[in-house]
Amino acid sequence: MSPLHAGPGRAASAGRIDRDVRVSLRTRDLVVVSWPIARDDAERLLPAGLEPATVDGRFLISLVAMRHEGTPRYRQINIRTYVAHEGEEAVYFLVTRVTGPGLVGALLGAPFAPSRIAVGPGLVEAPGLGVSLRYRIGDETDPGTIGRHEIGIFGRTRLRTIRIRRGAAVWRRAVAEGHVRADPIAVYGFNPDEPADLLYAEQAQLELERRPTRLRLPVQTRKIDSTGPV
Repeated sequence: MSPLHAGPGRAASAGRIDRDVRVSLRTRDLVVVSWPIARDDAERLLPAGLEPATVDGRFLISLVAMRHEGTPRYRQINIRTYVAHEGEEAVYFLVTRVTGPGLVGALLGAPFAPSRIAVGPGLVEAPGLGVSLRYRIGDETDPGTIGRHEIGIFGRTRLRTIRIRRGAAVWRRAVAEGHVRADPIAVYGFNPDEPADLLYAEQAQLELERRPTRLRLPVQTRKIDSTGPV
């Protein structure tokens, strides 16, 4: 798959920002590890006003790792769950960590914090975050909704949203090899030793359309459970 090319009003490579604040990312070795959870558990992860959504019939929490090529070149791990937002299924980011060069994204309002991360075909390592994963890449598959989410939401008391356009990607099933260490999943009260589904894409094209915008929700009375990594 060829890298994104600049069109009118678009950036040509990762980290370049045009006047419309669009950023094109050349993403490699994207892996999504998802654990089924109960609806009640999905609800407690969310700020008041957000409602959990199923992904192909199940509530999930996911660990996602990837590396972005271009300028800057950096690695990322995020922990996410899934919500309904204005008629669309969206991602709610619980934790986002990047290697040093990726902190430039904070200038756009991204909720990035630094971590030491290694990502490559078949492996993810982030010792300080408590993440270690080895996996075997399998056959092509339809990723379902996992491969189509374009709305991201983050924050606790001041929610923000961003739209990420997705280009074509070839997705494959993957199988974990050996013990999966995913401490952030355990911190949220889930057992990472439970069976998980893995999806892998060698290359993906992502485009951030704009700066994050404020998300205003109706006042809710449901208690926010703020326990989790910071």
